[in-house]
Amino acid sequence: MGAGGDKVQPIASSILSYFTRHRTVANLLMIVMLGAGLAALPQMRAQFFPDVIVDDITVSVTWEGAGPEDVDRAIGQVLGPILLAVDGVASMSGRAQEGLSRFRMEFEPGWDMAKAGEDVQIAIDQALSDLPGDAEDPRILRSTWRDRIADVVITGPVGIDQLGRFADELVVRLFDAGVTRTTIRGYADPTTVVEVPSFALRRHDITMNDIAHVIAQEALADPAGDVSTAGRVRAGVPKRSAEEIGNIVLRSYDDGSKLIINDVANVRVESIDR
Repeated sequence: MGAGGDKVQPIASSILSYFTRHRTVANLLMIVMLGAGLAALPQMRAQFFPDVIVDDITVSVTWEGAGPEDVDRAIGQVLGPILLAVDGVASMSGRAQEGLSRFRMEFEPGWDMAKAGEDVQIAIDQALSDLPGDAEDPRILRSTWRDRIADVVITGPVGIDQLGRFADELVVRLFDAGVTRTTIRGYADPTTVVEVPSFALRRHDITMNDIAHVIAQEALADPAGDVSTAGRVRAGVPKRSAEEIGNIVLRSYDDGSKLIINDVANVRVESIDR
C-alpha cells in the first residue's frame, strides 16, 4: 500500500506543476468546462416540487338490497385478503356500505400498472364463485393522480365552439413540444335533447321513464354520460351522436318490426354556452 501511495503523489504533483507552469492550459480547461456547462443548461430539468404520481386501482361490487354488515361479510372479507396479496400493492383500503363494497389499492411507485390490472382481474376471477350469486360482477377502475403544472386560460370575444377549437389546437402544439398530458376544462359538452310529444306517448303506449331507461341502458353499455328522466343525454363522446340515440330500439314486435326512438321523438344536439 505504501508503494502505491508513493506513486500517486508524484503523479498528482506533476499534474499540478504542469498547470502551474502553463497557466494558459488551465484557463483553456476552465473555459471548456464553462462552455460545456452552458451547453448542458437548457437540457437540465428544474422544478420547485418533485413529481407526485399515485397509481391506484378501485374494485367495486354492487349487491342490491344487502346491508353493510352482509356486504362486509360476504364480499369484503372474501375479496379483501385476495386483493391485498396482489404483487405490488403498497396499501389498500376497503369500505362496505348498503348495497356496495369498494376497495382502493395503491401500488408501489414505478410499478407496471398494466400487469397490476391483469393480476387484479385474475385474483377476482378466482374469487367469483365465493361471492353472492345475486351480486353484480366486480368492476375494476384504474386511475392515476398527477401534479398539475400550470393552467392556461383561453378567452376572447368568440363563440364557445371557436374557443374549443383553439383549445384543441393548443393541445396539439403542446403535444408536439413534449407535453403529453393535458386536460381541457370549462368547455361545455353538447347535449342531446330527446323531445317526445304527448300524443306519441299515448299512441305507442309508452312513458318518458321507459324511454329514459332504454337510453340509460345503452349509455351504460358504453359509458358516454348519464341520462335523466327528462330525456336529456350528455353526449361528450363523439360516438353518442343524435343519430345513434335516435336509432335505439324501444320495442320489438313479433313480426320483426321495431320501434325506435326516432319513431316517437325528435332528437337534436344543442350546445350550452357558459
